[in-house]
Amino acid sequence: MLNNKNQNGDVDNIWKKCSYKECIDKLSELSNEFNTISVIRHADREHILKPDEADKAMLTEEGKKKAESYGKNLSKINNIDFYHSPVHRCKQTVNHICQGYNGHSNIKGVNKFSGCPYILDSKEFNEKIFELGGRTFINEWVDGNISSLIIKPWDIAISDMLKGLKKNHSSDAKVTDLHVTHDINISLFLNAIKDLTGIDYEWPGYLEMIIISYDEKGTYIHGRGDKKKVQIGGLE
Repeated sequence: MLNNKNQNGDVDNIWKKCSYKECIDKLSELSNEFNTISVIRHADREHILKPDEADKAMLTEEGKKKAESYGKNLSKINNIDFYHSPVHRCKQTVNHICQGYNGHSNIKGVNKFSGCPYILDSKEFNEKIFELGGRTFINEWVDGNISSLIIKPWDIAISDMLKGLKKNHSSDAKVTDLHVTHDINISLFLNAIKDLTGIDYEWPGYLEMIIISYDEKGTYIHGRGDKKKVQIGGLE
């Protein structure tokens, strides 16, 4: 939703410089012990210059290469159901990840909770986030200063997302769900781990991953090396 400068250079060298592999290693580790759901941002996209272009931007050629490389690294997780938001670049990301992925994949397609079901007015939302910028928007949203006609309150949004993702998850504990989504969802979950309001945090990068792990003892959100136990009604 914000303009991120595309990285250049050989995709394998790009991979070595990022933390994606660490996240995939963590997902692989957790999937051996817990039910696991991963939520990742789509790969590199075209620049968005106006609010009404937000849903139209496609992946760049670099983004396609990085998604395929991501899939190769994801292959240590053997059984994945893939979902994506209704926005086409998320479908592109799934398709290119699966080109590199060597495990058992099942592309399930569009899922409500791969998108942002808590956004109630997409046009007004896109205009507001362009006006304020991502970090300021998050601050205002968490503080309750964004109209509930545009977006549900933050605490309701995170609760609804956790409920929806877990309800959608396969009853087979050996299957990991992977949802390709947008930066606002990554920020939503990051803020559940650590209060992002009022701090200068790095905006979610392309292909950044959040992991949700759960069993009969509880639910955890993992991101950027941190984790937090949560309950469906809110944070513990």
